[in-house]
Amino acid sequence: MTEQERQLVANAERLFTLTNQKIEHLLQKLASMSGNVKSALDNEIIPLYKVTDPISGTTSELISL
Repeated sequence: MTEQERQLVANAERLFTLTNQKIEHLLQKLASMSGNVKSALDNEIIPLYKVTDPISGTTSELISL
């Protein structure tokens, strides 16, 4: 594995950790809710995208090497 690949893997691992934490937070929030939860989760969606989107970029970089 090259140094660039190692750095990308380390970055991907960090990003997956952040994403998993955010997903766990949302799962806990969902477990405590009932009824129509859509409006209650609207404020959670953008922060989730902010932690998941960078993973695809890092993964694409790894694939292209």
